[in-house]
Amino acid sequence: MAAMKSGLGTKKSSRLNRNIVVWLKCLGCIFFTIFFCEFLVYYFVIIQCHWPDLKTSTSPPPSPLKAMFLSDTHLLGEITGHWFDKFRREWQMERAYQSAIWLLQPDIVFILGDLFDEGKWSNSKAWEDDVARFQSMFRHPPHMELLVVVGNHDIGFHYEMTTHKLNRFEKAFNLTSGKVISRKGINFVLVNSVALEGDNCIICRAAEDQILEVSRQLNCSRKKNHPESAKKCRGVRLLHPSAPILLQTYKGLFCWTSCTFDHLMHWKVGKNRMVKKNYQD
Repeated sequence: MAAMKSGLGTKKSSRLNRNIVVWLKCLGCIFFTIFFCEFLVYYFVIIQCHWPDLKTSTSPPPSPLKAMFLSDTHLLGEITGHWFDKFRREWQMERAYQSAIWLLQPDIVFILGDLFDEGKWSNSKAWEDDVARFQSMFRHPPHMELLVVVGNHDIGFHYEMTTHKLNRFEKAFNLTSGKVISRKGINFVLVNSVALEGDNCIICRAAEDQILEVSRQLNCSRKKNHPESAKKCRGVRLLHPSAPILLQTYKGLFCWTSCTFDHLMHWKVGKNRMVKKNYQD
């Protein structure tokens, strides 16, 4: 009798051990699947990307500027954003971004507007919370720069835009729209295209004045060896005379090769596009 009980106990113990092993294998498979799909997959995908090879005749070749461009991150706010939707979106964006900067090591990252989905509606508390979440997600090492451009969802469309919303955006990101950022001889012009309505509103006038000043700075840099430029460009900080790269939230800015930066003030702004007026160079 004692021997039979001992045998039954051994069988039960063996069956229990097998069940534990099966459960551990299942849990291991589930853990690996989640770890791969929510973490490793970003590295496997992004590692296939690479910077283009630059052909140059100079020796030694100049150090290239590695610039990454992103847009429309649309972090959900407290009004329409469900907590689980926020969690999924922000986890995926953060992992994709962090994987990209770790693998590609860009010198500078630009985000071209609409950082937030509800910036145009946010009160002060909600705005501070959204900015803190953004800065946590898009953190970067000290040797890398992150610059942003204001979008309509950050401060509102033209008639929703206010000085308060624009100022708090520029304060949060330590940035002023309508200025030139020059890195390794490449000039980037950051423009608040939401304000380019052309209806002479207060913010619109300020944005146009900023662009005119940028135009003067770039033109003086291009003509710095011209005899007349010394007088006209007195007090202007000169830049490398490269063609500017215009960064804005509204897409679709077209210009012919004969176009100069002066022509920027000859564009009529429409919804999500800029159409060049008749202008002869």
